[in-house]
Amino acid sequence: GFVFTTDDTDMTASLISYTGSASSVIIPSRISKVTVDGSTVYVKGNDYTVTTITDATSSSRGAFYAARSTLQNVTLPSALTQIGAYAFYGCSNLTDIDLPASVISIAQNAFTNCSSLESVNIPSNSKLQNIGIAAFNGCSNLESITIPARVTTIGITAFDFCNNLTTVYVDSPTIASQLSSNTSAGYLIFYAFVVFVEENAATQLPTTFPGTLDTEGAQVEGYKRYITNSIYTDFEFTTDDTDMTASLVRYTGSASNVSVPATISKAVIEGEVVYGVGSQYTVTSIANRVGGSPGGAFYLARDTLQSVTLPSTLKTIGSHAFVSCSKLTSITIPNSVTSIGALAFSNSGLSGPLILPSGLTSIGEYAFNNCSGLTGTLTIPANVTSIGEFAFYNCSELTSLSFASGSKLQRIYDSVFEGSGLSGSLKFPSGLSYIGRRAFYSCSIEDVSFGSGLTHIGDYAFAECDMLTGKLLIPSRVTVIGEGAFTECTGLGVLSFESNSQLTTIGDFAFSSCWDISNVLTIPAGVTSIGDSAFYNCFKIPELIFAGTNLRTIGDHAFGLCYGLTGNLNIPSGVTTIGRGAFFNCYNLSYELRIPASVTSIGNDAFYGCTGLTEVYIASETIIGQLDSDTAAGCVAYYAQYLMLNEDVPTSNVPTGLHDYFYFRSGGVRGYDIYERRYTSSYNPTV
Repeated sequence: GFVFTTDDTDMTASLISYTGSASSVIIPSRISKVTVDGSTVYVKGNDYTVTTITDATSSSRGAFYAARSTLQNVTLPSALTQIGAYAFYGCSNLTDIDLPASVISIAQNAFTNCSSLESVNIPSNSKLQNIGIAAFNGCSNLESITIPARVTTIGITAFDFCNNLTTVYVDSPTIASQLSSNTSAGYLIFYAFVVFVEENAATQLPTTFPGTLDTEGAQVEGYKRYITNSIYTDFEFTTDDTDMTASLVRYTGSASNVSVPATISKAVIEGEVVYGVGSQYTVTSIANRVGGSPGGAFYLARDTLQSVTLPSTLKTIGSHAFVSCSKLTSITIPNSVTSIGALAFSNSGLSGPLILPSGLTSIGEYAFNNCSGLTGTLTIPANVTSIGEFAFYNCSELTSLSFASGSKLQRIYDSVFEGSGLSGSLKFPSGLSYIGRRAFYSCSIEDVSFGSGLTHIGDYAFAECDMLTGKLLIPSRVTVIGEGAFTECTGLGVLSFESNSQLTTIGDFAFSSCWDISNVLTIPAGVTSIGDSAFYNCFKIPELIFAGTNLRTIGDHAFGLCYGLTGNLNIPSGVTTIGRGAFFNCYNLSYELRIPASVTSIGNDAFYGCTGLTEVYIASETIIGQLDSDTAAGCVAYYAQYLMLNEDVPTSNVPTGLHDYFYFRSGGVRGYDIYERRYTSSYNPTV
């Protein structure tokens, strides 16, 4: 499998190629040459000394190209002086190699892309002088290298992409003098954690050498030890050998501009774990705050950090990562990021528009809380499913909010946009089911369009959005409108509910002081409870209709000061409680008030000031029993010109006080649509 050329002048041989496929190969030190059937073959012998592996003109012509996928180890001849260009190019399974002391030159690309090569053993008496261009380029598992004293040249990119090259020993004064970041030899220190420079050679180090002498262990067996700038001494990581990922735990430096690496390598130097340039681990996350520490990964740099570059490999920005980084004014979040944790940028100096990455799925609580410098439009990416509470709280300069096409958003938690400057129209995604407490409190939104999937509107969700005008349509799947949900939305003109509404609860103060609502208000059939002051001071509502019989409770002052209500008022069958001041001062209600048999309690002043009522129909035996002037229910009788009492109720159950102030018409009992009709003492007909 060997092909040589021979020189009869100096009796040397040069290996041109190996055409076999063995995993272990020994290149002979000496050979003989014979002719068999007209062909030259090489055998064991002492005629020629093998001194070189011949240069090739391309990778496919390299000496071991044919064995590039099988070769695992090779023994080089003891008199070898040159390893030619492309000799072992792409031998990806070659794990180590021992260089004879006689080797003077390693030509360009000799070991390029030998990705499994972990060690190159060079003897202390090596005659090596030249390491060619890209000689070890792409040897990503090479962990250490010694540069012998006689080496004068290292070609450009000779050690490029040697991502795990953690330790370098430099015995050569010439190479020591070239150890600058902008030289070919600079790749040695670019990837190295530690550079050991022979004591005498160390005097030749350039002033631009980016290493720092380790004074604690400077003398190491005749070497001076330097920590290079490529080592991440200011970063603390954790690594996972299962998926070969890394997470940034803490930045301990104080630089104003920081770049988080996309990949790192890890080494143990004198018992200490250190991290440096390399592709051993991919950085995929900034870790959550550890334990009870006051802040996250960049908290120690909160007063100095002005800009940070995040890697395109990042998936998670953990909790408290940049909390209180007051000088951090802008950041580009890579599209690879899927999660932003709680308080990640809270109280930071971020300003201008915020562009959230397209791959984002969740935004944690308080994530951008108090980022008052954020401006313009905020677009929530399509894959975000939830926005945590207070996420954009007090972002007072945000002017508008939009949702990317195909939005999967399901939940907006409490106070997310409270105190923000949001204005204009707001169209929610169809899949949004939950809007939390005070989510849009006191925003300047002018128009709201809910999606069909909405089921819950939290307490004070849109309270004091006094710029909200026009029509508000509550979707059919909403079951709860929380306390104060739309209180003091003073510009709201029309309130309606979709057909087949599933609404059961209208919370306390839900629409109080929405005084521009001027359409006929129909309470959906499934509503069981109307809370205290739910429609208090909605004085332009002209008519109230109860669509069903599921209603049980009308809360205190629920329709107080709704003096625009006109016509009859029919309390639905099934109502048990009419709260205190429920229809207080609804003085334009006229003619009939009907109180069904189910009512067991009427609060003080429930109908106080309802002076337009002429006939009150009372079917409830309990309420009839309370119709005395000094009872809460007595207010019902106070303004009525006529009381129509359920005739099935025995006269003995009518309170004595009622006899004192009321009397039977014509002195006797008369049936009137199953009611007894009575004049009230306040009725004084002139005719």
